[in-house]
Amino acid sequence: MIINEYHLGWGLIRAYVTPGDRIELYTFSNGALETVKVFHVGETVEYDSDNTRYLGLRYLGTIRSITAKSVVIRPTYGSSTKCLNFDTFSWRNWCFDLGDAEAYNSEVSRGV
Repeated sequence: MIINEYHLGWGLIRAYVTPGDRIELYTFSNGALETVKVFHVGETVEYDSDNTRYLGLRYLGTIRSITAKSVVIRPTYGSSTKCLNFDTFSWRNWCFDLGDAEAYNSEVSRGV
């Protein structure tokens, strides 16, 4: 298991990584555990966003693999894979909710 810590202005995200299987994100604020998210190979996550407009799309994809150094994601649209280091994966997905992300993208796509 690999442990990676990403410090935010308000707290900390600790990632416990089991290569080939899962990445667990534990979020702490003032030393107290706030949230836990667990992502497995095959699940949908966020890998990027479009901030060129006032409201940008959140780009989603499926985890293809989890290595000792990164999370490899296949975008929902497109063919090239994206490789996120643990820091980037952590800050993009520590509070990820697939239903919320899809609803948000639907609203943005309609120009709301």
